[in-house]
Amino acid sequence: MTEPPAEKRARQPGKFWPWLAGCALHAVAVAWLACSLERHTAPFLVFPLAVGLALGVGVVALAKWCQIERRNVLLTGALMAATITVVGQHYFAYWHARETLQQAAERRVEALAKFPGLATQVTSRAPESFVDFLASEARRGREMPGSTVAIGVGVWLSWLVDALLVASGAALLVWIASTNSPRPLDEPPRER
Repeated sequence: MTEPPAEKRARQPGKFWPWLAGCALHAVAVAWLACSLERHTAPFLVFPLAVGLALGVGVVALAKWCQIERRNVLLTGALMAATITVVGQHYFAYWHARETLQQAAERRVEALAKFPGLATQVTSRAPESFVDFLASEARRGREMPGSTVAIGVGVWLSWLVDALLVASGAALLVWIASTNSPRPLDEPPRER
């Protein structure tokens, strides 16, 4: 069977950008949800993989809805969404920590007015920037399996592993969805 001419195979250009924007919005929503859930429980290795799978479901669903069918485009979109999700998780954690510390500082000012003796107690300061927050979190450490605590570079490496697992989960789901479809997603659709 011969392949249809390129002009007949061309995708409608208006559907790519809504799909990409939808993937970005879905990634932000997944990041917010993951940040909210990880305060309660976040099993090492399992949680980032689950986040990646949730991300992949949205990428594939949006691709089906927008009729984006090229596997390489879907994988690129999944990796973009994974990057947004990973950075977003950390940014939402920064935002939450900053709000919590600012509220504590306000309560401290009120308490100092009533109890001046509290002035000698040291309190944590709110991080001044997102990068400052990441650096302070790395210095503070991260609990790892086996009752160990990663500090400094170890925390950055654990975050890298998390990011790779999120990206792998999303890419795996995109790959599975593309190979289980009636026709591969990188194969052009037939004329109707």
